Amino acid sequence: MTFTERYTSFSPEQLLDVHLSIRDVEAGQYMVTETVINRASGSAFDQWAAMGAVELRDSAELGVLAARSVPSINKYTTSAEDSVLRLDAIFACKHTLKIH
Repeated sequence: MTFTERYTSFSPEQLLDVHLSIRDVEAGQYMVTETVINRASGSAFDQWAAMGAVELRDSAELGVLAARSVPSINKYTTSAEDSVLRLDAIFACKHTLKIH
């Protein structure tokens, strides 16, 4: 691990396939909003490292970092069938914590 490469101590990325069923849902269309936070979207540290990993000295540089460190948002519509709304997602996980 180095000052700017903080991920080497984590396990290799694993994909987690999640299926969620919500029952007793009224029939109709539903808008789903996904907020994505990862190394490319929403990580101020990774954006700072991409900017050279040096001290940011003025509000303009801090503003650029803030603008580049925003999570991405994906939206889509889905519908409930037979009173069940089904949502599927794949998560890229670097590290999981055991419940304790």
